[in-house]
Amino acid sequence: MVISLLAGCSTTTTLDELIEFDKGDVESIEIWELDANERIEVEDSDKKQELFDHFSSMTLKNTKQAAGKEPDKIFIIYLRGPHIEFTIYSNYTAIINSEDYIVEDFDMKIL
Repeated sequence: MVISLLAGCSTTTTLDELIEFDKGDVESIEIWELDANERIEVEDSDKKQELFDHFSSMTLKNTKQAAGKEPDKIFIIYLRGPHIEFTIYSNYTAIINSEDYIVEDFDMKIL
């Protein structure tokens, strides 16, 4: 069971502050939509840059407590090359570096 509605927010950050990597080292970006069992691999440099721009513009609020409702969709984002993985849920929550976050300023339609 995935617990998703998060409360107790304290710190605000961005994805760029949480994970360090050279964008030039990313061979592709894999997006897995688990509930649909679909996988998309983005290798085109323009599309990768568009995704990086969207991920970089996300505002993330760290949370200490989790309770509530399950998301409709679960997306696992994998950056092939630097081997970085994080999860974004359709209810605007995320797990990055084993920490729970509330996601703001992000358009889920990009996924």
